[in-house]
Amino acid sequence: MKIGFLALSGIRVVDPVLQTTGLNLPGFVERSKVIASLPSLGLLTLAGLTPDKHEIRYLDIPDVDAPDLTACLPGPFDVVAISSFTAMIKDAYRLAARYRASHMPIREALRHLEGEGLIVKRPNRGARVRPVNADLVNTIFEVRISIESMLARHAATRATAHDIIRLEAIQAEIERHTAASNAESLLLANRRFHKVVEEIADLPEAAELANRQCELLDSLWRVYGLDMARMAGVNSDHRYIIQALRERNLEAAAIIVTAHVIKGRMDLIQCMSKAPAPGL
Repeated sequence: MKIGFLALSGIRVVDPVLQTTGLNLPGFVERSKVIASLPSLGLLTLAGLTPDKHEIRYLDIPDVDAPDLTACLPGPFDVVAISSFTAMIKDAYRLAARYRASHMPIREALRHLEGEGLIVKRPNRGARVRPVNADLVNTIFEVRISIESMLARHAATRATAHDIIRLEAIQAEIERHTAASNAESLLLANRRFHKVVEEIADLPEAAELANRQCELLDSLWRVYGLDMARMAGVNSDHRYIIQALRERNLEAAAIIVTAHVIKGRMDLIQCMSKAPAPGL
């Protein structure tokens, strides 16, 4: 899905007195340029929380009627988010009207976002961005604890020597990224590690439930910062998971994975509590 983040910047003078005198105030032009150059914190936060599989683009729009913009907008977006100062809100509504008239597949886009837990639809009241807080994180992890422990049990009954080699190779990659403090590559490799465990378990419906909001969790790690100090424990857990699968120890696999997910929940909530909540 292609998502556009459109920021209406700049200053609009609508008061008649200011129109005649305000533009001559000392420093007005300089200050207006500074204000116009500031990015939209709300749009940047939404972009940071958007799963990587979506294509996103941030556009600064100083004038919705500019000829070059009129030619390229609405643009090839499935859904857009528009941010505006109060003085430009009428321009924002006019821009939104262009997108409504362009017949973008809004309903399909909203279904995708709802399925990923990024928005909440309310009967006869439209949709809103879902509050991302400790309560939501707790709920997501409670579901993952139950399902991932079950997946680990099944994986322990089915793991082959080839499967163990695959997991060990990915874990070696994770440890290289840990040593290099490469958080982004580490997150991607970590997701692959757990994906292989799910493939070994061969319970696709259960894996789909467990992963419904995994991209949201990865986005939260990116926003709040992945604490590299916790990776020693993560890597140790992974090594014990591999050992349990190799030995076909169902109970050990389930217990280790359960503890692994619980520690992940505690670490993420702790990171969220230390950092200021991103403003929407």
